[in-house]
Amino acid sequence: MSEVVDAQRLKVFVLAEEDPRSELGRLLKEQYKTRQDELYGGLSGDERAEYDAKAERIDELKKQLETNRVI
Repeated sequence: MSEVVDAQRLKVFVLAEEDPRSELGRLLKEQYKTRQDELYGGLSGDERAEYDAKAERIDELKKQLETNRVI
C-alpha cells in the first residue's frame, strides 16, 4: 500500500497497481460500510470529508471505465 494525501490533507491508502475496476469495487464497499456507520452513530467531520473524497474518486473511476468501454 502506498499513502496518498489529497488536497484536503486527508490520508487515502491506495493499493499498489490496483486496477480501476478493483479500486471502484473496494471503494463502493467502503462507502457502504461508512453509510451504515453514519446511520447508527453519525460521522465526525474527518469521516465525512474522507467519505466525500472517496465519492469524488468513485466518480472519476466510473468516468474512466465508461470512457474505456466506449473506445
